[in-house]
Amino acid sequence: MTVYYCKNDISVRTAVPCDVEKLMGRLRRSDVDEVWACGHRTPEDALLFSMYASILAFTVERKRTPVAMFGIAPDTITGTAASVWLLGTNDINKFKKTFMLLSRSFIPFMQRLYPVLYNWVDERNTVSIAWLQRCGAEFHEPKPFGAEGKPFRYFTLTGKRK
Repeated sequence: MTVYYCKNDISVRTAVPCDVEKLMGRLRRSDVDEVWACGHRTPEDALLFSMYASILAFTVERKRTPVAMFGIAPDTITGTAASVWLLGTNDINKFKKTFMLLSRSFIPFMQRLYPVLYNWVDERNTVSIAWLQRCGAEFHEPKPFGAEGKPFRYFTLTGKRK
C-alpha cells in the first residue's frame, strides 16, 4: 500500500477493499442519495464499483480512520479522459482546509495520466458542487440523468483555482 500524503493525523493512501466496509455506513447523506439516483447503487456497491473501475483509487484517513475514497476511472487505458469520483463522510468537515489543499494537489497528479477529468453531480448535492467549484470545476446546465432522471450537472476539472 502506497502512502501519498501523511501529516498531522491526515493521510492519503492506496484504497483497499476493507476501506469500503469502514465507510459504507458513514457516507454523507448527499453522496448516498446521489449514487442511488445515478444508478440505484448502495453505498457499498458504489464504493466497490468505483474502486475496481479505477486505475487510481485512494483513501483519505483522519486519525487512521477512512473518511473518504476517490479516484479516476478511465474511458480507455490509452485515452485522455477519465471519470473522477469522490465519496466521503461528514468527518471531512473536521479538516476542511487541509482537505481542500489535498484536493487541489491531487487533481494535477491525476491529470498527468488523464488530462480530462469529468463526471456528473446531482444538482441537489450542494456540498459537492461547492467543493468542485473551489477545485476549479466547469459545469454544464442541469439535465435529467441516471436511473431516476434527476437533474445532474456534467462537469470537467481543469485544476485551475477559482
